[in-house]
Amino acid sequence: MDKLEIGTIYKVDWLDAIAHAHWHTPDASIVDCVSVGYLVDITDDAIELASTVSDVECNASMVLPRGMIKSIKKLK
Repeated sequence: MDKLEIGTIYKVDWLDAIAHAHWHTPDASIVDCVSVGYLVDITDDAIELASTVSDVECNASMVLPRGMIKSIKKLK
């Protein structure tokens, strides 16, 4: 994976975790997801993408554990 840059827009393909809080037929399927956003934070364990950024804050963000990330592509 290339060096990630804060403030850059990325397309991230990742695997989602699923939780069930109701009666259901067991199904251990894993869901493929795609997210696009500004990279606002990076740790050894995760990245944070946000849909809206300002000079000091971000909004509508999600933290993705690196172990769930399949690929990251920098967008122009």
